[in-house]
Amino acid sequence: MRALVDQELRRARTALDLESAVLPDFSSWVSWYRTLKGKPLAADFTTEEVGPLHDGSFGTNKIAAAVSRARDAFLHEVIIRHLQAGNTVLVVFGGSHLMIQRPAFDAALGLPCYAGTNLEEAPARCATRN
Repeated sequence: MRALVDQELRRARTALDLESAVLPDFSSWVSWYRTLKGKPLAADFTTEEVGPLHDGSFGTNKIAAAVSRARDAFLHEVIIRHLQAGNTVLVVFGGSHLMIQRPAFDAALGLPCYAGTNLEEAPARCATRN
């Protein structure tokens, strides 16, 4: 597990353009967790701790919420830019991701339209809806 965490820390620092002194290794990451949580990273870890719950009870919830907002803003920009350019985009979301992002897509693209199984008829059916 140490090697995996070390590798991910290096990847994340590079992607975020952070100095190598920021959480440089597994030990510093475990120490950071203990400081943030007030307890060691142990078998009683609950995955809810990393859920993107803005009002969650864990400090890690707030971090995950900030990361989720940044990721979603980027995805919205890319997807909407492609659609506005007339391109077709296939996006597969889990139920919770769809519910989180649905208001932004509705605001940018209008309400969704179910066009049935015949995709050739879809533009005509949905054009009158929005």
